[in-house]
Amino acid sequence: MNTDDAAAELENYSQVMPHYSYTGHDAKVLPSFLLNHSQQIIRLNLSHNQLDDLRGLERFINLDDLNLDNNLINDATEFPKLSISSLTLNNNHIANLHILLEKLTRAFPCLEYLSLLGNEACPSDLMNLSNSRQDYSQYRSLVACCLPNLKFLDFQAITSEERIYGYQLTIKLNAGEQPFTLKNQPIISVSKDAESHSSETRFTDELKGKVLLGRVRYNYSGKNSEGNRFIRNSDL
Repeated sequence: MNTDDAAAELENYSQVMPHYSYTGHDAKVLPSFLLNHSQQIIRLNLSHNQLDDLRGLERFINLDDLNLDNNLINDATEFPKLSISSLTLNNNHIANLHILLEKLTRAFPCLEYLSLLGNEACPSDLMNLSNSRQDYSQYRSLVACCLPNLKFLDFQAITSEERIYGYQLTIKLNAGEQPFTLKNQPIISVSKDAESHSSETRFTDELKGKVLLGRVRYNYSGKNSEGNRFIRNSDL
């Protein structure tokens, strides 16, 4: 589908089905026709493009789910502030976890679902055998601590133990200790907002009684496939 066809399709876009995909177009910026319909869209798939500039995304004021997999998102990319709950950034060029977490904390305060597989900043041993299981475990704990509303990371539910361990790690890091082996990552400072979520009782109460689904393997079956997305209770 070329850009003109995509624009024509969007002109007939129904507000009853506010899910739009613009994938595999090698787009470097958000196309103007998409911006003209920004307020209609709740779920947006922009995977398999060449995006590293997200200007215009701030106009999607009703957006809840954003897929930016397989783009050129990097440490210099700026994220506009949005109330999205789900973000996938798999297979991009993000190297610095500290920079990314600072940006995500500011831009997406309501974020509950996040995936970073296939980026240098995500030391997954499933994606790269040179990474250790300990590296990945500590990465998960730090992300969980810095993003206190997050429920799923890399398609796997975050546990209360991971949050508590992440908070303990940040205390040690801020005290000048080096308790973990994450490669090329500077010290991460825990925010006051994250600190307020550090109570073990609070974590336990938040998760108690909720259905948390298990791990889903990350696997693309085609160029424009969305892969295995986060599955919520409302989708069942």
